[in-house]
Amino acid sequence: MADLFMKHRCGYCQDDILGIRIRCNVCVDYELCLQCFSLGCEIGPHKNSHGYKLIDPGTFSIFPDQKRDDENGWISREDYQLLDAIEQFGYGNWEDVAKHVETRGSEESKEHYCERFVTGTIGKLTWQGLPNGQLASGESRLSAVDHTCPDNAPLSPSITSRLPPLAIEPEETLELGYMPQRDDFEREHDNDAEAIVSHLAINHDDEDIDLALKLAQVDMYTRRLRERARRKRVARDFQLVSLFFNAAKKEKEKPTTAAKKREFQKEKEIQEKFRSFSQFHTAPEHEQFLRNLTKERALRLRIRELIKYRRNGLTRHEECTEYERLRYFRERKKEARLDRQRRKSGSSGPGPNVQNPGTLHKSDNVREEVLHSSFRDAKVISFGSNNSNVLSVSSSQARPVPVPSANARLSQSEWQEAVANFLAKSDDLTLCPGSELLSPVEKQICQSLRLRPLYYTSLKANLILVSKICLIDTLLRLTPVNSNTEWN
Repeated sequence: MADLFMKHRCGYCQDDILGIRIRCNVCVDYELCLQCFSLGCEIGPHKNSHGYKLIDPGTFSIFPDQKRDDENGWISREDYQLLDAIEQFGYGNWEDVAKHVETRGSEESKEHYCERFVTGTIGKLTWQGLPNGQLASGESRLSAVDHTCPDNAPLSPSITSRLPPLAIEPEETLELGYMPQRDDFEREHDNDAEAIVSHLAINHDDEDIDLALKLAQVDMYTRRLRERARRKRVARDFQLVSLFFNAAKKEKEKPTTAAKKREFQKEKEIQEKFRSFSQFHTAPEHEQFLRNLTKERALRLRIRELIKYRRNGLTRHEECTEYERLRYFRERKKEARLDRQRRKSGSSGPGPNVQNPGTLHKSDNVREEVLHSSFRDAKVISFGSNNSNVLSVSSSQARPVPVPSANARLSQSEWQEAVANFLAKSDDLTLCPGSELLSPVEKQICQSLRLRPLYYTSLKANLILVSKICLIDTLLRLTPVNSNTEWN
C-alpha cells in the first residue's frame, strides 16, 4: 500500500508519472510512462524488447457497482486515505478527514463512508448476525464507537515511524534529558533549526521572489529535520546511548597499576583522535579499527626495543633478558650508592657538593644511558667535594666531565650533545672505551688524528684482513697450475 503514495518518475523523459506506468522485468527499478513506451524508447541497458508489466497506481475502483470512467467515483487511493484519516482523527471530524483525503470535501467524505462502509456491503456483512441492527452493548450500529488504537491498529502510520525504545536506567534518563512518554529529548540535535521558519508568514503583497525565498527556507528547515531524524534513527538502531553509558561505567573502573594507567590513557587518546571516523564505520568496524591502531602502536614500540638491543650487540632473546636483568641491578646499585652519599651528608645538612635528590632521581636514567654508551669501562666513584659540578672517574690523569647542577634542567638530547662535545674537544684518550688495548705508539697516532680507540681498532682489524686476502690472492696467481703445493 505504501507504493501507492510514492512519486514515480519516467526513466527516459524524467517526468512524473501520474497514471499507469510500465515497469521493465529485466532492468532493475526502471519505469516508463505510456508516451515513452509507445515510442519504443531505449536508454542505457534497457531495450524495447524487454518484458514489461503494467502498474496501476491506485486508479481502479474497489466497489464493483462503481464504473471506472465515472468522474465522481472514488478510486482505491482515495478510499485508503479516507480509512486512514478516520482512524487518525476519528468518526465525526470530517473537516480533518477531508484535508487528509485532499480530493474530496467533508460532506462527500461522510456520505461515501456511511454509504459504503457503514450501511453498505461491508456493514451488512459485518452486522448481519445481530437482531434489529443492535450491538451487543445495546448501542445502535449507526452510532460512532471509536475502536481505534494508534499503537496497535494495523493501519496506524505511527507503527512504521516508531523508534525502538531506549534500554537505559531512570537515572541515566534524567542525566540524558530524555522524556520517555514523549519519546523526545530536552535538547535535540540542531536545536535551533526551528528559528529559520519561526518568523515566516505569507503576505498578500509577496512577490514571486519572496515566495521562492520562503520556500527555500522551508526546504532548508525540512532538510535539517531529516538530518535530526536520521541521527536519532542511527542512535536507536545501534543503541548508541546504551553503549555510551556502558563505556562510561567501564571508564569508572580505572586500572590501579601505573603501567595499566599509562596504557589506558594512550588508548583513550587514540579513541579521541579518531573519533571523527566513527561516522563512516559501523560499531564493530570502528572497534576493530581502534584495535588495529593499538596493535600497530605496540608493534612499533617493540621494533624500537629490538633495534636498541641490536645496537648494543644483542641478537638473542636470552641475551636481552640478561641485559635487562643486569641493567636493573646496575640501576639499583647506583640508587643505593646515592642514598649512602645522602645519608653521610645528612647529619650536617646538605652541603654545596650534594645535589637535589629529586633531580638526581629524575635524571638518573639519562645519565646512566650516556655513561654506559660513552664510558663503558669507566667507573663512577663519587661527586667531588670541591666542585659540585664535576664527576670523577677511576683514572689519575682523567679530566673532569661536567655534570649539570641541581638547578639545571637539561633534556636527554642536550645532555648527550654536551658529553659528545666534551669528548670531541678532549685530548685525553683514557676516557674513551678501548684505550687500554692500544700501545703508546697507537695512542699517539689516535691523539694526532683525533680518532677514537674503538674506531682505530676496527680499522686496524679490517686492514689486516684485507692484507691477508690480497697476499693469498697473489700467491695463488704466482703458483703454477700443475703444482702439487698444499696451502694451510
